[in-house]
Amino acid sequence: GEYPKANSTALKYLASKICRYHEESLLFSDTMVMLSKGKYSGDSSISVELTTRRGEECYLVHISSKGAVDGIQMGTTITGYISLSMETLEQQTMEYIKIPNKPIDRRAFLSQHGDEYILRKFVAIGDIIERKTYIIPNDMMKGFISEAASVLLQRQFIQNDELDRIADLEFITLNSDCRIGHLTYMKSQEKEESLNSNTVQLKGITKTLTVENERPVSWSMYFFQDSHMFSREQVGSTVVIKVNMQPTPVLLPKERKILEYKWQDDMQFYSQYLDRKEELEAQRMTYLGRHPEIKAILADFLQFLLLKKPDDPCTFASEFFSTYLPPE
Repeated sequence: GEYPKANSTALKYLASKICRYHEESLLFSDTMVMLSKGKYSGDSSISVELTTRRGEECYLVHISSKGAVDGIQMGTTITGYISLSMETLEQQTMEYIKIPNKPIDRRAFLSQHGDEYILRKFVAIGDIIERKTYIIPNDMMKGFISEAASVLLQRQFIQNDELDRIADLEFITLNSDCRIGHLTYMKSQEKEESLNSNTVQLKGITKTLTVENERPVSWSMYFFQDSHMFSREQVGSTVVIKVNMQPTPVLLPKERKILEYKWQDDMQFYSQYLDRKEELEAQRMTYLGRHPEIKAILADFLQFLLLKKPDDPCTFASEFFSTYLPPE
């Protein structure tokens, strides 16, 4: 049957974002608190860093929310690798709700491989467990914006003063059940809020996800002038995520034209590149040092792979690592 598609305006917008260099002004973190009916109920954070995946520079977006609502523990963690042109290369989503006697555990792993995406879904509701794998051609994913990519897109909307034109953009995305739907953004009325005895001017965006035969879901978000997030709430929910302190301002570039030059010949830039490269390598080594089990797992996998020499190493890898999922 017919599947949801992004409109031509959204595709042209994304084409205009094709970029050879990262945007430094997108690399910052937001730290917020969760409020349920006005009372503290948990913490939330969003971070964007620069990393590499398969040898290509890209954005690493991490979103986390953990807390308790009406005494029920719940949390969501999203990790996404997004290309410099806003294309989702990989995203992992984990969600849990610890309902007594019927806990919910949802996981989804989306990864781009050549001319297709592979989507693996795991859902456990109480004792009922469901595992599914979908193969989605790239043609079906044109104009796709994942939750991680949406973070970058929203920051660009604010930083580039594009709110007046976003209503014409209709992207596609995946909902929590891994169904494809339409994703739209709308400019909200600007407003003033008080924060630590200071008055702050805020810009607003309403994001809406529409899936066939389901009720649309909307989120109301407000941002500082530099695109730091001030608040986020799902329309109709009693939970609000918002800042409780003034964030460090983002330094926005005065010009956004990409200069064509041989960056290796720019000694200052090249020195910064080497410093950043060494910093990233040190961070990775520190992480591996904190998690020695990673090397053990990978060593076991490679040893087993070379022993079996399967014709389809991807399927073999999938089956090997599926043993780390909760048992059925």
